[in-house]
Amino acid sequence: KDTGVMIFSNDKKIISINSFMEEVTGIRAEASVGNGIDAVTRDEAFGALINELLTRTPPGAVGTVQESFEFSGTNYKMECLALGVEGSIGSTPRGYVVLAEKDG
Repeated sequence: KDTGVMIFSNDKKIISINSFMEEVTGIRAEASVGNGIDAVTRDEAFGALINELLTRTPPGAVGTVQESFEFSGTNYKMECLALGVEGSIGSTPRGYVVLAEKDG
């Protein structure tokens, strides 16, 4: 099963995006690294979803946040996980991973 992957820094800038996520979103790695999602997506609803996922994701390994999103008539399960927290629970994550898998 193909999985799209976007990795974000703790300040919500794109660090990496894999080829499947590029294919699904139309966002190209070479143009996106170092930028926030709003600077690189033409789909305002997708940008809003990513920003919401990054904001709602609990720090550390406490859990993930999931939402469904439709790209070109195909539904995807979007999932966000916060990575490595410095300090106590509730601290700022070191980064985030956003995954996209076809729903169903």
